Amino acid sequence: MKDEHRGVLAAVLHPVRQAAQGVSDQIWIVNDPAATPTPGEALRALDMLQAEVARARTLVAQLAAQD
Repeated sequence: MKDEHRGVLAAVLHPVRQAAQGVSDQIWIVNDPAATPTPGEALRALDMLQAEVARARTLVAQLAAQD
């Protein structure tokens, strides 16, 4: 990997990590008896993760093509 791609890769993957944390939060909420989880919140978290993964995959494929 080219050194200049490291920063780009980190920037691309950071939103994926944040979206994955949103899904993880939903898992904690579901397992918390005091919480009131909703399927809509879980679906939004999953949709966000899916969108971020798709975006990141496109950008990482472009970086890979340059290596």
